[in-house]
Amino acid sequence: MNNGEKFNKIKNPMIYRRRGKESYIDPVRQQLIYVTPEETVRQRTINYLLQELNVPLNPALPKNYTND
Repeated sequence: MNNGEKFNKIKNPMIYRRRGKESYIDPVRQQLIYVTPEETVRQRTINYLLQELNVPLNPALPKNYTND
């Protein structure tokens, strides 16, 4: 199975209600984010990276990293 097929098998994240609007719980930002088509793709991509490719949620930054 190629990566495109694996990505297509990723389910949409669970939907919650916030102020009467549908929302996702974003595992990166750790907050509710309103559902939009763009956010659905983003959440599925995050889930693909976490579940299929085993990318850590909070990778350690290199020691020489600076945020200038």
